Amino acid sequence: MRRVLWMVLAGAAVTAAAWFLAGLPGTVALRIASYTISAATPVAVLATAITLLLLYWLFRVLGAVVSFPATWQNWRAGRNRRTGDKAVTRALVALAAGQAGAARHEAQRALRALGPTPQTLLLAAEAERLGGNEDAASALFRQLADHQEGAFLGLRGLFRQAMARQAWHEAAILLAQAEGKQPSQGWLRDARLALAVHQENWAQAAALAGSGPAKAALTIAAAEAAGGGEAALQLAKQAWNADKALIPAALAYAHALRGTGRERAALDVVRESWKMAPHPDLVAFVVAPGDDAVARLKLFTEFVHLRQTHKEAQFALARLSFAAGALGDAAYHLDAAEAGGLGDRRAGLLRADLARARGDNAAETSHLRDAANAPLQPGWRCSGCGAEQAAWHPVCPSCHEAGSLHWGERGPPVLALPR
Repeated sequence: MRRVLWMVLAGAAVTAAAWFLAGLPGTVALRIASYTISAATPVAVLATAITLLLLYWLFRVLGAVVSFPATWQNWRAGRNRRTGDKAVTRALVALAAGQAGAARHEAQRALRALGPTPQTLLLAAEAERLGGNEDAASALFRQLADHQEGAFLGLRGLFRQAMARQAWHEAAILLAQAEGKQPSQGWLRDARLALAVHQENWAQAAALAGSGPAKAALTIAAAEAAGGGEAALQLAKQAWNADKALIPAALAYAHALRGTGRERAALDVVRESWKMAPHPDLVAFVVAPGDDAVARLKLFTEFVHLRQTHKEAQFALARLSFAAGALGDAAYHLDAAEAGGLGDRRAGLLRADLARARGDNAAETSHLRDAANAPLQPGWRCSGCGAEQAAWHPVCPSCHEAGSLHWGERGPPVLALPR
């Protein structure tokens, strides 16, 4: 209804304007040299309006013809932008899904449509890396490193490749160049830490590490690399203060104190860590192997008055009692250790030793079989990759994560023997 009303009003306005023009009196004359053109006023007004309209459209057509090349280029640029944006999105999806072929195809489409921009060069390089073509990725990263806005991205990609090739010197140069481009990036600290770890520059790695297990582990490594002296002692002390429950830290500090003749202080360190985390290696520090088994048993009995009921304390007492010839005490402490939760093969092996010492061959065979079927004794396991290690390392040899090795129970035996 409203539309009809507007149409009626528009028609009325046009009719009124035409009526007004038609009613204008007089004539209009246009004299050019000896020529005179005259027309009634309504006709002249209408002719003027038509002429102006024609001139307007003529100029529009001429402008379109003149600007056609630029308009064509703008249209093509817009089409390429739309095509490139779609290709970028598809390349990102393919990279996230691990589809190397699709990622490379879409990245190349984006590169053709949008040109060598930082975004397209990075996508193409990562697609080549995903497909295992490191040489092509290196070329793209170098091209990106020469780009004014994407230099940091290119240098970072080249750094990652150098680290993967274990080209430490090249990696250090690339890292310095990247730091010059973006000195405040948090990634640089992690990269310097990773490079220091791979180069076994433990002092620098410890300085770069934050608080926590990684800091303590790398400080232990720095202390061991110092080769003794006051510097090693202070680093070991820092590691122990950072994590007193970390057995390698306690041992590093205790050995450093023992090396300077401070035996009582060393035992105090071990005793404090023992209260927090009883461990067989602490036992070995307190009672180093020697000829006098009875003295060793007495020394550990005096040491272990704190947390004496812990399974590791009872098992250590059982072993030392057996070495001292006190078979009854050894059996008593072994029973206490098993009652406290000791369920790995160490118990079966010690029971087999006790049976052999008593001359009971049948019991020895039975206990050996039980030991073979029992879970493995506790060991060092990486919390990052799950790999088991025979000894503690500041950095996991498998995944190179610092401070990731933790002491704990291990799984069942690989091959169980019939009972």
